[in-house]
Amino acid sequence: MTLKKSILILILISLIPLLKGLDSSISRLFEYFLYNRSFNSSQVQIFEMLFTLGFAVGSLLGGIGIDLWNPKKLLTYSILAIVIPSGIIQILDINALIIIHRFILGAFLGFLMILLQVYLFEIAPTKHKGKFLIIFFLTGSIGGLGLYAYQSIFMADSNVADLKYVYSQLPYAVFPLLILFIIRQIPNKLYTDKLKYPDLKSVFLMNKKFILIILILLSIISVYGNAHMYFFVTSHLMFENNLESIWSITSYSGTFGSIISIFLIDSVGRKKLFLFGCKALILISFINSIVFLFLSNFYVIFGLVNLYFFLFSLAISMSVLIIILEYLPSGYRGRGLIIFSIISWIPNGLNKIYLNALSVEWKYTLSTSSIVIFGVLITGYLIIRKYLIDTKGLTLDEIESKIIDNKNNVA
Repeated sequence: MTLKKSILILILISLIPLLKGLDSSISRLFEYFLYNRSFNSSQVQIFEMLFTLGFAVGSLLGGIGIDLWNPKKLLTYSILAIVIPSGIIQILDINALIIIHRFILGAFLGFLMILLQVYLFEIAPTKHKGKFLIIFFLTGSIGGLGLYAYQSIFMADSNVADLKYVYSQLPYAVFPLLILFIIRQIPNKLYTDKLKYPDLKSVFLMNKKFILIILILLSIISVYGNAHMYFFVTSHLMFENNLESIWSITSYSGTFGSIISIFLIDSVGRKKLFLFGCKALILISFINSIVFLFLSNFYVIFGLVNLYFFLFSLAISMSVLIIILEYLPSGYRGRGLIIFSIISWIPNGLNKIYLNALSVEWKYTLSTSSIVIFGVLITGYLIIRKYLIDTKGLTLDEIESKIIDNKNNVA
């Protein structure tokens, strides 16, 4: 497939993460929508839960579908499953349909997010796979800007009473149809050759069990390295000091880091960029553990936290996903992403327990958090450095052969 054709496919299928980002953004307005529709408290709770539940179910099925089923049919049916209900509620604007629509929208956006990222990874040119994947996910941030358009239209006091859920869903009834322009480029079967491994067990156990080790380590680093603890504590400090206006800076610093990583992920290589990120964050978390202990100036703390988020987004967050996709063999990438998500539930759960146990009033909270992050990063770095291979400029077949050679060398 030519580079121009690949870019066209990238642009059109990126409408899905863009719409996902738009939904996450305008969900802040849904409270107004529901109150104006006279939803009761139980209906509101169901409404808020259904999209997340649907997205989880859809992601699970998407990972299975891209490996085992017909991608062209899956894409076509999924687009119609978003467009048709979103169009119907423009006409039949009733509460029951709105609640049902919430689950359907979440399910098929989740389905397409998994299906399309694996498809994009398979068809992207070798020298541009990293760029394509990062751009695909960054369009979600662009979609998030849709909140400002909706706010400018509806958030004036005189217009609050006119807010309707259907107004926010019109893009879902139209834009997904544009993806059908490239439906001919979607194969009936993604993997035409006979798969090298007979079942899922042979991919993660036996002589391939080191892949499972990589997934576990990357899940721990991506959860704890993302510094949710910093985010939690600094958010409290911002509200405490009436500095909510600078809240968005933290998100922007992460987005800016991801944009720069577009230009580095393929030219520098995954391994070098990932290990650079680990070393940089190890150093910063060590410095933070000392600075946070003896310095209480909010702006210094906020600056260090934003530097951390910038470097994490630059070198770690996007690299993790690409490394996982490269390590998983053809025919098992969708299901491998599901397994990675399930594995990540454990460190995510432990991280949430830790966050709930934090006392934001405690003098040593940030310093202790930095020490925890330092320990996780340095342990992960020392192990990952041994197992991770340099995939720069390699085709997927060459990567798979090099992974086996590297496994034999470190065994």
